[in-house]
Amino acid sequence: TIENSNQDMTDTIENSNQDMTDTIENSNQEMTDTTEISNQEMSIDSSEAEAAPIADNQSVETSVNGVETHDQSTSAPAEPEQPKEVKPDPTKLERERLLKLVSDHPENFDAFCELVSHAEKSSDPVEIRRALDLLLQEYPLCYGYWQRWANHEKSWGEANKWKEVYERGVNATPHSPELWVQYCTDSTSRDTDPEIVRSLFERGAAAVHNDYNCHIFWERYLEFEIQQAQKPTQPEEDETSTPPSPPPPSNVGSIYSRIFTVPMKELDKFYSNFLKWATGKSVSELCTPSELEQLKSLCSSAAPTPAPPTPTPTP
Repeated sequence: TIENSNQDMTDTIENSNQDMTDTIENSNQEMTDTTEISNQEMSIDSSEAEAAPIADNQSVETSVNGVETHDQSTSAPAEPEQPKEVKPDPTKLERERLLKLVSDHPENFDAFCELVSHAEKSSDPVEIRRALDLLLQEYPLCYGYWQRWANHEKSWGEANKWKEVYERGVNATPHSPELWVQYCTDSTSRDTDPEIVRSLFERGAAAVHNDYNCHIFWERYLEFEIQQAQKPTQPEEDETSTPPSPPPPSNVGSIYSRIFTVPMKELDKFYSNFLKWATGKSVSELCTPSELEQLKSLCSSAAPTPAPPTPTPTP
């Protein structure tokens, strides 16, 4: 009986162990299958995540031997390039600001001067002409800016453009001795024909004749005529030739005569200079041809009539 009982217990224990072994093996197999399925799902998700950025890219640029090519493996539309931000030119902004300022406030003379200085810094003839033209349209009596404009035209090499500037100036302010002095001085240095310069001085003399400050103009006119009188009028001759003729009459004396009729500044200085200049001069140098003829006529009419000869008494 005891042996049978032991045998039954042994069989029961073996069956229980076998059942537990089978259960454990089944559980391990299920866990393995579950792990494999999870790994597969994770691998699929990772592949999709890696493929997503490639689908979003426009194209992949590669360089082959220095030549850029585009990978056409993707068909996603290219995004438009963002325009580059263009920075405004500060010089242009400042010029526009000054132009608006002088347009809105033409009474602001300093703004016009600043506009001219700003244009001159650019060295652009178009901008300089524009700025000076705006200033002189509003303030034509500023003779210094007429000269400034003429100097620019001379430096740019424009043929006779400087004369056009001066002509505009003397038409806008015809009674300015300073402007006429500048115009005639430039003409003296650039025009080779003295008659052209002399005619310009005569125009200026008629325009500034009664101005109290016209002494600066007459000083320049005298300087020009004295230089002309000192130029040689004929080639040098040898000692065996005929004696030289008397010097031709100059315009210096006649200019002094005109000066003494104008109540101008520094008239006493002109008189002192006249006495120095006239010392040692002949009558032909001091007078014009017409004045010389008048002087001869006066001298001949004032000369006393010679007395008849007294008869010689006979012995």
